[in-house]
Amino acid sequence: MDEGHVVPILFTDAKSGVGVAELLDAIAQHFPSPEEGNPEPFMIGEGENEKDFNYINDIRGPLLAHVFKVTTDPFVGKLAIFRVHQGKVTGQSQVFHRA
Repeated sequence: MDEGHVVPILFTDAKSGVGVAELLDAIAQHFPSPEEGNPEPFMIGEGENEKDFNYINDIRGPLLAHVFKVTTDPFVGKLAIFRVHQGKVTGQSQVFHRA
């Protein structure tokens, strides 16, 4: 599955809970872990100076995260939803987004 040759289709209904346990079992048994899967390609620099940025999945390294959605909440303000590839984020972390 990590190469995309097999694409499973599993039917679930989150509201009634039908198929959720089976979905979670299938993910745990058959899907690769983030460390086993294909690493996300990251680039550093701009224009002619752009080059590959290699990273390792290490909690002690500097934070490297992929923001995939930004939304606005009327009570909280702007919210960024992201996946951490390296490092860690806590409730006390101060993170700057670089576009």
